[in-house]
Amino acid sequence: MQEENYMSIWEHDPGRGGLRINEVTEQRTKKRIIKYAQTNFAGSYTKLDIRFRMQFCYVDAYTEESLYYCLFRLRFFGDEEKWG
Repeated sequence: MQEENYMSIWEHDPGRGGLRINEVTEQRTKKRIIKYAQTNFAGSYTKLDIRFRMQFCYVDAYTEESLYYCLFRLRFFGDEEKWG
């Protein structure tokens, strides 16, 4: 019973599903991530690698030519303002 109440606060399960990200959404999301990184983390990385695969957006930051950090993965649910 308690699990039902917990899950009822979610619109969807953020760990499952998602929708394929279209090209327009990819471009807008990439610009948004780059702008945020330049504003908040300038000088902390040398390059950002932003990749899209099906319903996922992967972001890695390079600090040197071959040294990078996997920062996060976003899951798309059809609304650019709501990611999992």
